[in-house]
Amino acid sequence: MPFVTTESLTADRQRVLKYAKEKFGPRSCWTQDGRNVVLHTNRRFYLSSMRELVNIRAEADQDDVLSENSTREDMNDQKFVVTPSPEE
Repeated sequence: MPFVTTESLTADRQRVLKYAKEKFGPRSCWTQDGRNVVLHTNRRFYLSSMRELVNIRAEADQDDVLSENSTREDMNDQKFVVTPSPEE
């Protein structure tokens, strides 16, 4: 039988943990001393905001693209253009 311990988290940190578990899996995400921890590429990331999670997700998505389609050298030669989304 699995053993689960929960911590009291703020609503923002609960939301970050939920989305982190969706992206990285429940075994790679946990809380420690009220902070969210994500294990990705054998590194621990301590998150407190969605912005930090988005940065890790972008890195993870880029790693997925690299492993599927190209090498890092190929990726470094490409130019990326970021266009802002229209404001509503």
